[in-house]
Amino acid sequence: YKVQPFKKGPDFIDPLWLGAAAGRTCRNLDFYLMQNDTILQVFDQASAGADIAVIEGNMGLFDSIDLEGNYSTASLARLLQKPVLLVVDATKMTRGVAPLLLGYMNFEKDLTIAGVILNKVAGARHEDKLRNAIEHYTGLIVVGAIPKHEAMMLPERHLGLMPSVENEKSDSLIDRMADCLDEYVDFSKVIRIAGIAPSEVRTAFPVFIETKTEAIATVAIATDNAFSFYYPDNLEALQKVGFSLVTFSPLHDQTVPDADALYIGGGFPELFAEQLSGNERMIHSIRQFAGSGRPVYAECGGLMYLSSYITANHQTYPLCSVLPFGSIMTDRPQGRGYVLAEIVNNKESLWSLPEGESVRAHEFHFSRAENFSDQNFVFNIRKGFGITGKKDGYCSGNILASYLHIHAASSPWWAESFMEAVRRFKEQQLKIINKNSNVYNMISLQREEAVVSEKKDVLAGTS
Repeated sequence: YKVQPFKKGPDFIDPLWLGAAAGRTCRNLDFYLMQNDTILQVFDQASAGADIAVIEGNMGLFDSIDLEGNYSTASLARLLQKPVLLVVDATKMTRGVAPLLLGYMNFEKDLTIAGVILNKVAGARHEDKLRNAIEHYTGLIVVGAIPKHEAMMLPERHLGLMPSVENEKSDSLIDRMADCLDEYVDFSKVIRIAGIAPSEVRTAFPVFIETKTEAIATVAIATDNAFSFYYPDNLEALQKVGFSLVTFSPLHDQTVPDADALYIGGGFPELFAEQLSGNERMIHSIRQFAGSGRPVYAECGGLMYLSSYITANHQTYPLCSVLPFGSIMTDRPQGRGYVLAEIVNNKESLWSLPEGESVRAHEFHFSRAENFSDQNFVFNIRKGFGITGKKDGYCSGNILASYLHIHAASSPWWAESFMEAVRRFKEQQLKIINKNSNVYNMISLQREEAVVSEKKDVLAGTS
């Protein structure tokens, strides 16, 4: 089967694992960052060519931002008209699973809860008790019962799972989990449940997927174990406005590729700070690129990398010094959750951002900036933390760096502003070339006039 994975919410790490397991790019579906129509468009387009779509929710089924249940996983299931397959932690539970499930089934009755997967089952006897209670009291289908098993464990750290791109054994871990699930889950029932959902395509027009434009500029994108947090929709939005994408590794390469712009996304530079700091040739290349005046965009981990230094585990590592402040790791999140900001005046910058526009984004960082001045910021924070608690988006000349993870679906101006920065840079360069050409022509003319005058003087003396 061809499986199209989705992740509800603004997560980066889970989609990396889901995409690796499915062999197809995982898409985020998020009520805060997307309008309902956009969610439907992204789902329909990404699902094209797949046999089945699987959406991983976030938090509990009914957990949300408010009392009414807005933005919940249940809300997403209703919007997409998809059945729900509940995964229940069965630890130390037997008959009590029935009222738990009945509560879920009756809490929002317009929701289709079609089956259950029991997780962390203690053994065959425990499984029998659970199955009997569920079948007798609820009538729900038990799709599988997964025991407490090392095969189902993935390495974790402070932001959740370790990204699959960092784990050399990610493929073997996925294969191990697949073997375990194949043994304990009846996938014929999963396929049957998926068949409940309507299959018609609701939206025929494209969002970002497969809407690439002929390339007129190139953007170099930092991609390695330290920098892996990119929404695929954002990369496709860049292609849509005319960028071709080239990747490079700040960890392993020595120079930035020849490109018109530079994009350094989020990730875990603090975990690779010593290696990043030690790659002095790359740091020099980053500085040269920034000094050339070409557009540079960085978010979260990218902002940290462009700063003067990272302090982590009581060690300070010098970095690119493109930004006039440093960053320090803390024990608690400094910014966590959805962000609402407003774009303010940035007319002196290469970046043409729509002044007054609201920006919906996401942030999750344990680092904070230090030794900064309260200037050159283009985002006023209405909700969230950003760089200073009130401001974000350091913007000076050709540099735009932010803690905010912006999604192109909620900020359609983002990709176009990226391309506009390239156009402005090229216009500036053309003006410089024309100015230098005019100066050269003027000097040449003066020299010619001086030679003619000298010849006249010589002829006059001869006569």
